[in-house]
Amino acid sequence: MSTSNLASNSSATSSSESLLTTLSNLNLGNGLINFGALTTLIGSTVAESLVLGNRGTAGISWAAMSAFGTFSIIRACMGAAMPGWIRETLGLRTKACDLAVGMRLRLDGRRKVRDMLGSPLAIMCQDNEMSDVYAFDQATSALLEGTTEPPSDSSLVVYTYPNLRFFAPSKYHVDLIFMLLSLLKITEIYVLWESGGLVLGIATALPWSVFFSIAVAILITEKHPTDHMGSLDLLTGQLPSVKRIGGRRLVVLGLHGNPRSTFIWWRVAWSIGALVCTSSILVTYANLSSQPSIVVILWTAFQFLWLVARIIVHYSTASSDQPRMLAWTPLHQLSPELKSRLLNLTLALGKSLTYVHPRGEGVYRKDLFSSQRLPAILDSLSDQYPLEDEDAAIHVVVKAVIGDTVLSAAAWIIGSKMSSMDLYDSCVVMVSYSGKIISVPAVRVLSGPDPVSATDPENPHEPAFVPKGSGNLGHNLKWHYWIPTMGETQSCWLHFAVPGAGALGKHDAEVLTDAQVNAMLSAGQLNIGLRKVDELRDVLRASSMGAQAFRQFY
Repeated sequence: MSTSNLASNSSATSSSESLLTTLSNLNLGNGLINFGALTTLIGSTVAESLVLGNRGTAGISWAAMSAFGTFSIIRACMGAAMPGWIRETLGLRTKACDLAVGMRLRLDGRRKVRDMLGSPLAIMCQDNEMSDVYAFDQATSALLEGTTEPPSDSSLVVYTYPNLRFFAPSKYHVDLIFMLLSLLKITEIYVLWESGGLVLGIATALPWSVFFSIAVAILITEKHPTDHMGSLDLLTGQLPSVKRIGGRRLVVLGLHGNPRSTFIWWRVAWSIGALVCTSSILVTYANLSSQPSIVVILWTAFQFLWLVARIIVHYSTASSDQPRMLAWTPLHQLSPELKSRLLNLTLALGKSLTYVHPRGEGVYRKDLFSSQRLPAILDSLSDQYPLEDEDAAIHVVVKAVIGDTVLSAAAWIIGSKMSSMDLYDSCVVMVSYSGKIISVPAVRVLSGPDPVSATDPENPHEPAFVPKGSGNLGHNLKWHYWIPTMGETQSCWLHFAVPGAGALGKHDAEVLTDAQVNAMLSAGQLNIGLRKVDELRDVLRASSMGAQAFRQFY
């Protein structure tokens, strides 16, 4: 019996020594392709979510614990650190990135990127910056989902933080515990050092040390939401377009912005993290091929251990965002400050509509999208342009123009039944007259070359009436303005045409009677949709109603 046990022990010892010898002779460091696949695929989603702060401060310190998923960390950091239009163009936009920083574009161009994104979800104003939103971050989404239902009628209500003390549950101790647990990464460095793989251990631990430091800085400097109003205003719902009537609208004023999308130091931290992770992965690749097999085995075991632990941390920590309750207030009860902020949102919506307008954004660039002149326009509103001598040369000095996109935005905000197509040719023109300012609702129609004449100059021009909502060739465009005035015996129109977006400044105008305007329109030489002066008057009434919509904001 003892002889049998002795033989068994001897066999086990021999097998162990044989296994160690075999492992020592394995050249696992050459399997870099397999390692690349692991670092790309394994744990990538969890690592991406953690490094972007979607699971709180503690999650950041655990994001780079395992080398598996490093490529996703690099991609997430690069995407979050870049402006939205670059993120979309380079293909760095992901669901986790949207949850962290959202997706928005400033209203200053980026037409090609907007064409790829489709219709925006919301309009945002923050610190005099206008943006359209294509994805909400998770804090904003949670906030909007918690809004109470407004009254069932079409009157506008505005949501703000209620005048109540807000207490955010503290996660300081939980975050601190998880962050201290991440210090176990030092064990890996020590074991690899003892096994002769110090460089490999340091290279792998460097990203962890950077994100651990970032997490510590956040934990120390993190501020809880205050009871004061924030600088972010939001307009969302079923936003209108030129050819689509808007539906339910939701206005939220005074939000606190998401620090991850507004504070520059977050972008700096992500940029540093991306650089460090890139350097780490390169050094790791270079060292794995020259390491003994036992070091590679130990290193791989630690990465799998941290991978499992990272997944556990991800599902054990809560979201970093604590939504507050919102309360609604009717429009007429808003303070002047809040009405001013609502007006800025309305102007931003009007500017956003220019990017999806069939006429093209370029012809609207000189329109008024600032609220500074609006009080003067409303105070000087007149039904007609004063005309002293209809036979004299008329020089109209245009100071500002409120276009159809802004008028339709204001009408939709206050709950008017007028659609963008009803206001398609409407405008309000602010002019200088005898040293004073007069604002007059008017008619403005964009005219372009006839497509047939443009392709075949020898073909005789037939009367053409282009329906509203049609596109144009993009060149040789003119705005035709008709401003109502009063002659000696009958009502008249001041008519002038300006190229493209150049409406501001001094223009020579002609005085036309209703009969002359009728003849001009019915000839079909302007390539517009209006056929007779009665249609011009219908548009003029819409312009007046659109202008009156702005009085709701004062």
